[in-house]
Amino acid sequence: MPFAMLIISLSLADAAPPADKTAQIDIVEKLNAQVPKDARLTDSDGKMVTFGELLQNGMPTLLTVGYFECPMLCDIVLNGVLSGVKGLSFTAGNEFQVVSISIEPKETPALASKKRENYLKSYARETEAHGWRFLTGDAGETKRIADAVGWNYFWDDETKQWAHAAGVFVLTPDGKVSRVLYGIEFPPKDLKLAFVEAGEGKVGTAIDKLILWCYHYSPKDRGYVVFAMRVMRVCGALSVLILGIFIWLMFRADRRRQAAFALEK
Repeated sequence: MPFAMLIISLSLADAAPPADKTAQIDIVEKLNAQVPKDARLTDSDGKMVTFGELLQNGMPTLLTVGYFECPMLCDIVLNGVLSGVKGLSFTAGNEFQVVSISIEPKETPALASKKRENYLKSYARETEAHGWRFLTGDAGETKRIADAVGWNYFWDDETKQWAHAAGVFVLTPDGKVSRVLYGIEFPPKDLKLAFVEAGEGKVGTAIDKLILWCYHYSPKDRGYVVFAMRVMRVCGALSVLILGIFIWLMFRADRRRQAAFALEK
């Protein structure tokens, strides 16, 4: 068990929700579900925006839902996102964007701004203003977004915390759920393949798209794994291509030898 996961398990053991509430903190996978574009949020500058306006740059979105003063799990998820995106050749604001939304209605744009500043400082890359956004909103509006992507949560009066699961969502440029990545660690490989997949052909190189074709997302493994049959097809095609080139080169060499022999006569 990863050390971070062990810490979470130990710290939440006494605060675990009753069995009848466990289902309320599950992530229900809703692939292709549309995030409501008219949902209203407030950005870290205090400006009111709709979710649709966040999508106007036409790139895939990595969506995180939580709250900024969460005592543990939310920051661990955000730190996992930070670690994952730092390992990418893609840059936030160029090939993808990160949108982090707070479901706590009492949190302010000032808190969102401080959170954004800290994470962009740790990201340590030049990025556009839309590279990583932190937003707050009314309870009803943020719940619309959370419900749309299948992120369930509830307020636990005993612990005075929001109880929720761990995971993030990769959205298409139009704001539809393309992939759910579970847990607190998000390997750069999985993030890159998820962005290429969600990018609808607009993100990544031809090599990236070929690599994606050789992988598929496994719900069981909760990550991208090699699709053996497709790899065999690629290897078979390459073998035929290499054999064809070899035969062609041999044929050319033989023709040259025959021509040289004819000239000597």
